[in-house]
Amino acid sequence: MEGKSQLQDRNVAAALIKAAASPADFGAQFDLGLAYLLNEMFEEAIEPFERASELRPNSVPTLNNLSVAYTRAGDGAAAELAARTALSMDPDSAGSYQCLGNALRRRGDPHGAIDAYHECLRRQPHDMDTHHNLGLALEEAGRLRDALHEQELVLRWRPRDMLALIQAGKVNEKLSEFDAALRMFRRACEVDPTSTRAWECLGWRLLKLGRQGQSPASYEESVTAFQHVVELDPDSVMGNLNLGAALLLLNRPADALPYAERAHQLAPNSEDAIENLRLARECSSGSEPETG
Repeated sequence: MEGKSQLQDRNVAAALIKAAASPADFGAQFDLGLAYLLNEMFEEAIEPFERASELRPNSVPTLNNLSVAYTRAGDGAAAELAARTALSMDPDSAGSYQCLGNALRRRGDPHGAIDAYHECLRRQPHDMDTHHNLGLALEEAGRLRDALHEQELVLRWRPRDMLALIQAGKVNEKLSEFDAALRMFRRACEVDPTSTRAWECLGWRLLKLGRQGQSPASYEESVTAFQHVVELDPDSVMGNLNLGAALLLLNRPADALPYAERAHQLAPNSEDAIENLRLARECSSGSEPETG
């Protein structure tokens, strides 16, 4: 049975063959752009969507997808132009306003993005993806309580939404609502135990909690969280770095040493990795590793 990535690769290959055979066929070019988008090949998606837009200049869905591709490829200016062109053709397009908001966030304009997301939500008030993105823009604009409200709204409709859980945790951290942040991060780890991002957020919050209150129990739990990160991704710089740091704080330098060495291997110029490795080597000389 084929895996998801193999199926996506086959879809891209099939779309490429079709588009190459029919360079003047709007549908073939649009389908190729869509196949690239679904495969997260954002830069590659731009050319076929541009070609499709030339073949059918009044296609709002094509311009919206072109805006998505540009945004995800990092070109906010081109993404904004595509979204505004789509809105000039259909001023009532909720999707185009969402694309415009995403493009403006990419350009570093959270206030403009907030306005665009509000326009989208006036037309589609229950679009939870837009509520989430609005929360991100509000956070970037410094409106933390409003940002938290948006993420909590998403979670009322979609309690297992990983992006909203993690972002709500981060906003709670900024608001110094540390218990609430922990609850969000723990919930994210329960919802998706394979998420390195969720375990990293939980581990980092526990590490900071331990430092603030000098609580060994928090350090122990942070070790468990960062162990999950390293098991899921052995090449995670932050996972190895923070696991080593947590073990050092528990006075287990010999156990910390292999993770400090791996973090330094992965990021040889990182000052934190260099310092962790120095401490682990100095403190572990002549000691035996602890286990358990």
